[in-house]
Amino acid sequence: EVFYSYAKGMGGAGDEETNASAVDASGSVYSAGWFNGTSDFDPGASTYNLTSVTWDAFISKLDSSGNFVWAKRIAKGNSISVSIDSSGNVHLVYARAGKLWYMKYDSAGRTWSPEQDTTIVQNASYRNDPDVVIDSSGRPHVIGGQGNGSGDYAYWNGSAWVRSDNVANRDTELAIDSDDTVYIVDRGGSSGGYLGLIKKLSGAGSFSICPDPDISNGLP
Repeated sequence: EVFYSYAKGMGGAGDEETNASAVDASGSVYSAGWFNGTSDFDPGASTYNLTSVTWDAFISKLDSSGNFVWAKRIAKGNSISVSIDSSGNVHLVYARAGKLWYMKYDSAGRTWSPEQDTTIVQNASYRNDPDVVIDSSGRPHVIGGQGNGSGDYAYWNGSAWVRSDNVANRDTELAIDSDDTVYIVDRGGSSGGYLGLIKKLSGAGSFSICPDPDISNGLP
């Protein structure tokens, strides 16, 4: 059963687009996207303006009642994904200049990390939309790429980004379970095509193909 809680609006005379959101354990809502010009990110009676140079990425936080907490202009970038870990830290990935970048907000220290190059070449975001998930150790796993046949995966091992190239085709989605098994759904072919699922067990060096449940159950 779904209950309506609130609806809030924010923005300005320029253009804004939100393309990622996440909710933490306390019910706070994080929205991320990109904007151009000056935008007011406080949906209440007060004003909190941020100004973009040209299509900069942003993230904002509202509490569980929809009240403004904070907002930040990140950097020039688009095609943003956001995830919140069990400690309330915010993890972001976004595309800029042919690369996939990563930043983290430390909720305890209230500080942002310097942006990091995930080593993934990011161009055709409409085919390999960036995504980020967090494992039980608080380390990010990301996916991106350049379009058909070039979906790349990378994760932070504590000291460096480790990348696996061409693990997925297009229209990808990334997930991780409580055992730190990583799953990627993608679509085969360049026109039409079937959905496929691959997984990588925690500590494994490569992905394996998950069997088709229909075939396993004797269905056509």
